[in-house]
Amino acid sequence: MPAMHYARVAEKYDAYVRTTFDLPFFLEEARRAGGLVLELMAGTGRVTLSLLEAGVPLTAVDSSPEMLAILRRKLAKRGLQAEVVQQDVTALDLPRRFALIILPSTPSRSC
Repeated sequence: MPAMHYARVAEKYDAYVRTTFDLPFFLEEARRAGGLVLELMAGTGRVTLSLLEAGVPLTAVDSSPEMLAILRRKLAKRGLQAEVVQQDVTALDLPRRFALIILPSTPSRSC
């Protein structure tokens, strides 16, 4: 299966991915972990924003500069702060430890 070119879809991504059923699960796990959360493949912030709005400290990582640009705009618009890192998650080099690492999937339209 070829890799997704997120630069081509970044501006339309949120119109397609609107799923929220998994957010309570990630929030519960983040609260249970009680510390800094690392979200891999954060994209435009589908999970990131909900966790930050609930007060969860979070570092968001994604390889797509276009997706992260949208996430940064959303953070600024909402007055939220998070470390946002552009890196390939298969070769992470972060100088800290995390209480929890999550990798939310992008559910299909039928979910």
